[in-house]
Amino acid sequence: MNFEKPEDRKKEYDVIKKIAGSQKIRKLERSSLDYEIVDKAFIEIKCYNINHDQYTHTIVSIQKLVKMQLMSKRLPTFLFIQFNDLLRYINVNDIEGELRRSGRKPRDGSTNDIEFIGYVCIEKFKTFQIKAK
Repeated sequence: MNFEKPEDRKKEYDVIKKIAGSQKIRKLERSSLDYEIVDKAFIEIKCYNINHDQYTHTIVSIQKLVKMQLMSKRLPTFLFIQFNDLLRYINVNDIEGELRRSGRKPRDGSTNDIEFIGYVCIEKFKTFQIKAK
């Protein structure tokens, strides 16, 4: 079941436009990552309603990490997080952390609210700077 709302997709689109600028983008299938900057990179986007320094780690589904790793064999692959105050990113090949079985109280229609997740240190992320024209 897909819990993503239209406003979530709009936030992701706004982020990919910041990242890609005038480069051609392609929205990927729902079961994949979020976007491809065509022939340049694959991008997974998370949008958080917190500042970048509120927590020391972010969590990423092990399924998503595996998809990112597989896709990185074809093109550079990045995880971007839009925080309230900064847009930060990391190359999937630079991700380090630990795995834990965790999650939230299962939602109706969900099969993976409790799963293995990666805890990724936010300080390893770089701040994305929009290039001036």
